[in-house]
Amino acid sequence: MANNYNQYRNNGKGNYQNQNSRPVTPAIAQPLAVHYADKAELYLEGGIAYKQAEKFKFIAPHQLRKYLDTIKDCAETAEFEAARNKLYSVVPMAAYNAGRDRNQGDLYDFIRSNINRNSITSKKDIEVLDDLFTSIIAYHKYLSGK
Repeated sequence: MANNYNQYRNNGKGNYQNQNSRPVTPAIAQPLAVHYADKAELYLEGGIAYKQAEKFKFIAPHQLRKYLDTIKDCAETAEFEAARNKLYSVVPMAAYNAGRDRNQGDLYDFIRSNINRNSITSKKDIEVLDDLFTSIIAYHKYLSGK
């Protein structure tokens, strides 16, 4: 999808920034297992996973699967500290990709708000993130109509 260059402005350093700044989601300040306790609100059509998939409609499925593969690997890692540290590396990876492709800004915002010191406190939190991201990809596939 071609970008509308009229919506961008030069920041004086040769880089272009979006003039239409979107609201930034605050970081989740409690464990994900607590934050996403209502599974109906999380997984059913029209819920959180569905709404996120709608936001990610301009992102190619293989881009989303990159993140899912890393999150699944963390969920399967036996030692929590190692899994959490590897999961933290997803945040700068998402920032890099959002810098290269502005369509990934919402994805970076989602990852940044869901992966932090307060939200990932146990193995259960990583499993909740894995289930949520898997559901997002499922809805993304459904919404893309392919």
